[in-house]
Amino acid sequence: MKYKLVYDFHHPVIQTLEATAPGSAALTGTQALPALDFMRSDLLAETGKWRDSDVMDGSDAPEPCASLKRLFARARQQNLDVYIFGRFYTDGDGIHDTHMNQGSAKSFIHRPDNDSNDHNDIWQDGAVLINSGEPEWIDYFAAFTQQLVPTDNLGNPLPDAKTI
Repeated sequence: MKYKLVYDFHHPVIQTLEATAPGSAALTGTQALPALDFMRSDLLAETGKWRDSDVMDGSDAPEPCASLKRLFARARQQNLDVYIFGRFYTDGDGIHDTHMNQGSAKSFIHRPDNDSNDHNDIWQDGAVLINSGEPEWIDYFAAFTQQLVPTDNLGNPLPDAKTI
């Protein structure tokens, strides 16, 4: 997995999020911020390079798990606003796909005549954004190493696409 953990995130989307009411909001079908698209917006412009995650061993110790756990604990302790972007589960509460949701290949290709595959789509990337109470926010962005960019208007990798 690749990730960005940004402790000094600044972008105009912050003002949009601060003005939203608490609760959940479906952004499916939205093709502009605050819906997220890592490839079609400037959201990641000043966030630095992608980092390789540690090997996930099922514990909370590998990065970025350890840092995320500390951030969520801080957010809860200080009553900070947390914005989680992903897809709602269809059978219960919760959110999944809190990572880039485009650029997957093989069986994950999005076909225009069959939208039953939710692995590739534009303006549907996931992330975690935390209002730290400072002008800059703390944000987490993730993508799988197999995901390829750039992508087409369905979120599928273009023929010359490369890994992040």
